[in-house]
Amino acid sequence: MKLITCQHEWVEQCQLRYKVEPPVGYHFEEAHYPEPECRNGTETVRLWYPDHIVHGALQTLNLQHPCMHGYRVHAEREILLTVYPEYAELYEEAYVFCQRFAAKRLNEVLHAERDEFGRSVFALGSLGKIHEEKDELGRSSYAVKAIEKVLETYVGEKRSEANRKRAKTLGKEKLQEFAAKLNSQRWKSTIDGFISTAGNVAQHNTRNGWDPKARIRIS
Repeated sequence: MKLITCQHEWVEQCQLRYKVEPPVGYHFEEAHYPEPECRNGTETVRLWYPDHIVHGALQTLNLQHPCMHGYRVHAEREILLTVYPEYAELYEEAYVFCQRFAAKRLNEVLHAERDEFGRSVFALGSLGKIHEEKDELGRSSYAVKAIEKVLETYVGEKRSEANRKRAKTLGKEKLQEFAAKLNSQRWKSTIDGFISTAGNVAQHNTRNGWDPKARIRIS
């Protein structure tokens, strides 16, 4: 069966089907069409609920704009698997798009305010806050925990079995020594001159949309 991927074609075939064989089992809803309500659409068309679910996914992908209700996702998935299982994959594609769109918009809002160097005020404030907590040696507790997590993930999953066994023998003292060594290094962004540890400079560049590798070690 060939899937309909155009919202206009979908709405048209739904209206024709209703005249021949009105669907039952679910309620009807007023679907904003051809423009979604979130884009100031005022025209609506009456659709059977399962048809409205598919329409929302098609409209999202066609317009490249979120046209789905996030709080309904779990229930809508169940309905699609029962009524239109062939559209389940398309629905997931639209849902992923909505998530990415929301994350991008949030990032734009949070990082809209910039300082005189063009750096995100929000990112700088967040970095300052998470590094406020220090351990007994004056090291950032956040940085030490981050290094521990990186070591756990990298050593535990990417290296050979021999190295994984070796990693388990590393005591807390050795790890702290390694963390202190990394934290003592100073790196600078080659883009705006931001100075910090290697990881912080990479994160700084990434948050500003720059190449995380655009950095040099200065001490």
